[in-house]
Amino acid sequence: MQEPLVTIILLTWNSRQDIDECIISMLRQDYSNYHILIVDSCSTDGTPEYIRVKYPELELVELPKNMGYRKGNSYGMQLAKGQYVIVCNDDVKVENNWMSEMVKTMEKDNSIGLVTPMILMEDKPWLINTAGNTVHFSGMYGPRAKGENRQKQETPQTLASVSGCCFMIRKDILIQLGGFSADFDNLDVGWHASFEDVDLCWRAQMLGYRIEYVPSAIMYHSYKQPQMFPSRFASYEWGRYLVVIRNFSFTTLLLLLPFLLVLDLMAWMYAFSKGRAHIASKALVMKWLIRHPYDILKMRQQIQALRKVSDYHIMSKVDYRINLNQTLGGGSGAFIINCIFGFVSFFYYHILMVILKGQDFFYNMLKK
Repeated sequence: MQEPLVTIILLTWNSRQDIDECIISMLRQDYSNYHILIVDSCSTDGTPEYIRVKYPELELVELPKNMGYRKGNSYGMQLAKGQYVIVCNDDVKVENNWMSEMVKTMEKDNSIGLVTPMILMEDKPWLINTAGNTVHFSGMYGPRAKGENRQKQETPQTLASVSGCCFMIRKDILIQLGGFSADFDNLDVGWHASFEDVDLCWRAQMLGYRIEYVPSAIMYHSYKQPQMFPSRFASYEWGRYLVVIRNFSFTTLLLLLPFLLVLDLMAWMYAFSKGRAHIASKALVMKWLIRHPYDILKMRQQIQALRKVSDYHIMSKVDYRINLNQTLGGGSGAFIINCIFGFVSFFYYHILMVILKGQDFFYNMLKK
């Protein structure tokens, strides 16, 4: 019996220095039925020319301009073939069984919609870069288990979100959900990625699918921590708002409102502490949200129409813990804020889950 066909989408941009290590490791897979689709986002360092000469057997698509992570991968998703699709960064190298371990997990249970591998630091391979994403119940997210010893993350488990660095998704789910949501493109914040992976996973869970972490699928990432510069801050705020106001039920939104207002106050305080450019970025997002209530309502209607499970089932996979130290820049002040935030989050989340569980129970009773 032939193995299911897998398409690997490899988005490149000025990747000449990293691409050999990445492609060679992918060509050494112990899985036989796969196709590598390279989408080059208008590189200026000769990346597409090099790939065309060195790897003529690979499919190469050249975009007319640098479209960034979300749009570039979305283009690749439209061309992907087969039963499974892998979205992967190009600054990685993978173990020989990386793909087969992810496929094996998918094949054992049709309710699994997406999987994500163990992603290690290339320069410190005993440390986790990310083991999926941690999603906070307020909509924030961050790399899960970052900096932990890999031995602490060697157990498969159900997550709230994959990591955008690398994940596998069923092609039929990709088609049903339309890939990364085009809603994120309604506002140009000047940065190309944030929350599209979390949003995709949230919508997949609304359909009833699970997200799984596969620690036996191992890869190494040449990771460089980006700074929270103004456009990236705007992208984070924009994505956070879209995930919350589009994907949560109206009841959950009402229950979360006090916490979300405090969180927004904290975001404004952070913006003011960083200066004029960050304030302008935050204001840009708020201005769009205030001016486009009809568009927001339309987004909500389209997404909520897909819902098959309640927020309770999705929220049970998220966390009340998230590390704010990295965003706040470290130091004693950041540590104190992080501790207070964690303390309040703990109680708010558990009270919220009791209410959502009760609501879910009565809803199911009425259905019977």
